[in-house]
Amino acid sequence: MKKTALCLLVIVIVITIESAFTITGCKKNTATETVATTAEANTVSEATTSSTTVTETTVPETTAPETTAPETTIIAAESKIAFGSNRDGNYEIYVMNSDGSDVVRLTDNKALDFSPVWSSDGSRIAFISDRDGKDPGNIMEKIREIYIMNSDGSDVIRLTNDNAGIFSLDWSPDDSRIAFWSNLDGNAEIYVINSDGSGMVRLTDNKEDDLDAVWSPDGSKIAFVSNRDSGNYGICVMNSDGSGIVRLTDNKASDLNPAWSPDGSKIAFGSNRDGNDEIYVMNSDGSNVVRLTKNEAEDRPSDWCWK
Repeated sequence: MKKTALCLLVIVIVITIESAFTITGCKKNTATETVATTAEANTVSEATTSSTTVTETTVPETTAPETTAPETTIIAAESKIAFGSNRDGNYEIYVMNSDGSDVVRLTDNKALDFSPVWSSDGSRIAFISDRDGKDPGNIMEKIREIYIMNSDGSDVIRLTNDNAGIFSLDWSPDDSRIAFWSNLDGNAEIYVINSDGSGMVRLTDNKEDDLDAVWSPDGSKIAFVSNRDSGNYGICVMNSDGSGIVRLTDNKASDLNPAWSPDGSKIAFGSNRDGNDEIYVMNSDGSNVVRLTKNEAEDRPSDWCWK
């Protein structure tokens, strides 16, 4: 009897531990993993439904550099990873455990679904899709909208209905708003929208391109990329209401892909200022720029590690 009782106790403990590691984590990545290939490129790469071709390019109605919206977001070491893949014929949203196991497909349609980003509590995923365009899945269709679904793929809700190209999503730290850039008004500008689809506001209004908005960890500021003032792409920061725009970097090269440090004191970014794409970091006021990588390959920042 004692041995039987002991065995039962061990089994209960094991089941309890395993259950704890299947719960989706809730740590927020406040920086999107937008990757720009060159400052001169004007195309956005996406996967097609062809069985032989992996990617093709579509040219958005903007002179922005080539960007590929974030395809991977890690929210906790013991939790889940959301990503986009065309492994089943066209681009869909998937999640998997952080060790690569238990891959689950969340979306299933002939359209292109991409750029998944987690809400901070891990309960929802925002993504971009052309599923309601004139010809869903057609790589030449420029209509892309924002959608939100539960972390298990249920209850998909369309947030925007603007018949425009939308790119580069990022949740605010409190999950109340989503920042993005769009060519809705003719050129690339930064917008925010409430997570229920209401209250869309244009934060920037400039004849040049404003791209790749990412929230600061405390939600008070937004870093972004712009070619305003000097014509080359640099890192800028503004208040979360669009006021107080300050350009932090300004040189003849292109500075792209801003990513906040967890404490908001620094910003990492990519730049070709020294001849090829390397990773740099600076204080959040633009001071003390330090080059972190140095090689002949292309290095671009993705995100800070959150502990």
